[in-house]
Amino acid sequence: MNTQTSSPPKPAREHDVERLRQDIDALKNDLAAALETIRGLTTHKVEDVLEKGKHAAESLGEQAGDVRDTVEASIRKNPLQAVAIAFGAGIILALLRGR
Repeated sequence: MNTQTSSPPKPAREHDVERLRQDIDALKNDLAAALETIRGLTTHKVEDVLEKGKHAAESLGEQAGDVRDTVEASIRKNPLQAVAIAFGAGIILALLRGR
């Protein structure tokens, strides 16, 4: 019984090695293309989220301005009531904090 394994002829091995190199190069190129696609998608998503955040901040700023205007008008209309409410809120906060 012959237990020796025969190796492929040298030209066949060189051909296999060259094919492996080509496959590795192809994989590198595919991976680079995939990473570039992911980078592009990520950048697009980040820009989209930032734009939505900007719009939300602008909307909240407008709402805060509206609330401020309403509160100011209410204080001008009923200044004594506003002072009494502020005083009462201060007492409640002081009691909650234990002072």
